[in-house]
Amino acid sequence: MMETSTLSLSVVIPCYNEERYIRGTVEEILQVFTGEKTEIVIVNDGSHDHSGTVLAELAKQYDCVRILTHGVNKGKGAAIRTGVLAAKGEVIACIDGDGEVDASALLPALDLLCTSNFIDIIVGNRYLIPGSYKTTLKRRLSSQCYRLFVKLLFRISCSDTQAVFKLYRNQIAHDLFSSSNVDGYAFDIDILAQAGLRYLHVEEYPIAQILKGKSTITKRNILHMILDTCITYRRYRAAQWKDLSAHKNVSALLTFVASQFIAAPVSASFNIGARISLLCIK
Repeated sequence: MMETSTLSLSVVIPCYNEERYIRGTVEEILQVFTGEKTEIVIVNDGSHDHSGTVLAELAKQYDCVRILTHGVNKGKGAAIRTGVLAAKGEVIACIDGDGEVDASALLPALDLLCTSNFIDIIVGNRYLIPGSYKTTLKRRLSSQCYRLFVKLLFRISCSDTQAVFKLYRNQIAHDLFSSSNVDGYAFDIDILAQAGLRYLHVEEYPIAQILKGKSTITKRNILHMILDTCITYRRYRAAQWKDLSAHKNVSALLTFVASQFIAAPVSASFNIGARISLLCIK
C-alpha cells in the first residue's frame, strides 16, 4: 500500500473555448495540491476564443503546467486521450476546465485510490449527493435518458458515466486510452466498457456539480454521441461474447444472449434514428 505523499499526480484538463474559466480551475488545483508532486496537462482542443493566450500565460507562470494543442477541434475524447497518454504521474486524474466540479474533490478521491489495494479507477457520480447536481431541466432529462440507454446496452457498474471527473492508476489509464478510438463525448462509455471486460474495479465517488455557463453541446454532438455509443456497443458485445466463450460459462452465456434481445434492437433503432436525424440537420 502506497501513501498519497509518495505518489505523483497528473491532472488532465480538456479545454475548448474555456477562456472564462480555465485560469480559475488551474489555480484551484494548485491551491489543493500546493507542494505536491503535481503536473497539470491541458489540451487545447482547437479553441477559437482566447483560450490559447490564457493557457500560454499559465504555462509561463507555473512550471507544472504543460500545454498540448490540437490544431483543430477533435472532440473531448480525443483531447483527454492526448492528455492521458502524455501524462507522467503515477495517478492520472481528469477534470473539466469549466470549474463546474470543485477541484478540492480531487484530494479525498486521490486518498481513496492511493490507500486502496483493490480500486483501479474512481469515477465521479453527480447523483450520489441529493440536490447537488445543479443544472437545467433539459440537460438533466437528456442525461437521464442517456443513462437509461447506456444501462440497456452495457453491463457497466457505475451509474454516472459522463462526469469527466475520474482518477486512474497510470498504467491502467495508458492501456485503456491506447485502445480507445472514440473522439467524442461517448469516450467514457468506451473506457468503462473496456474496464469491465478487463475485470477492473471501478469505485464511484460522490461529487457536486453546478452549471456555470450555457452548455456548448449541440444537437449534432448528441447525435454523434449516440452513434459512437452504438458502435462501442457492437465492439463490446463481440468482445464480451469472446470472453464468456473462452471461460465456458454456460449460464453467463445464456444470460448474455437473453439480454441482447432487448439491447440489439434498441441499439439498431437509435443508430438508424440518429443517422436520419443527422441528414435532416442543416
